[in-house]
Amino acid sequence: MEQTQVMRVPGWLAWLLAIPVLAVAAVFGFFVLLAVPGLVLAVALYFGVRIWWLRRKMRRAPGHEVLEGEYTKMGPESAAPTPFLNRRPPD
Repeated sequence: MEQTQVMRVPGWLAWLLAIPVLAVAAVFGFFVLLAVPGLVLAVALYFGVRIWWLRRKMRRAPGHEVLEGEYTKMGPESAAPTPFLNRRPPD
């Protein structure tokens, strides 16, 4: 059976390659750590404002208002004639 040889990288070369990779991973992780809570906050804020706005519109919907006042019911005989109903058509 034939054995394959594994080429070992010297310690200083491994560190030379690992340090930039770890730095990029750390920066990426930092931005993900900031972005995820920020997105969660933005979505929660959107839904909170949306629910508030819908509840506000429902409170102001017609039919929920009470108009107070006095009125007098008048029959058709007491109504004043309107000029456009009494006009004769032009000849």
